Amino acid sequence: MLADAERRYAARSTPDLGDEVAARQHDGGPLLWTRRLTSRTGERCALQLIGIADNALYVQAADGGRNWHRRRLPPFVTALDVRSGRELWRWEQPGISHRPAALVGNRLVLALPELTAIAV
Repeated sequence: MLADAERRYAARSTPDLGDEVAARQHDGGPLLWTRRLTSRTGERCALQLIGIADNALYVQAADGGRNWHRRRLPPFVTALDVRSGRELWRWEQPGISHRPAALVGNRLVLALPELTAIAV
């Protein structure tokens, strides 16, 4: 779970549907939005909330799930608008499934298998 001054964010697995991120008012008020990010089955949530910067919630998915044609999708990192849950951008990369990601200031840093790092 992550929080900012106005909202609390949590990632969860929904049986037979996939993984989603939800935002609730910080004071425990009503659910503000949910965004399903993967379509997959399984009990364990594949999402990790990385951090919040510049009104974006950064999320890493170790398993991209499947698309409408049942094709496997690669792991990804995405940024969601904190107010609406709208996806701002998504970066898919097979090598990032279990690689550490960190938010340093307003930069996202990912360690890649080739001993390189990318900051976006």
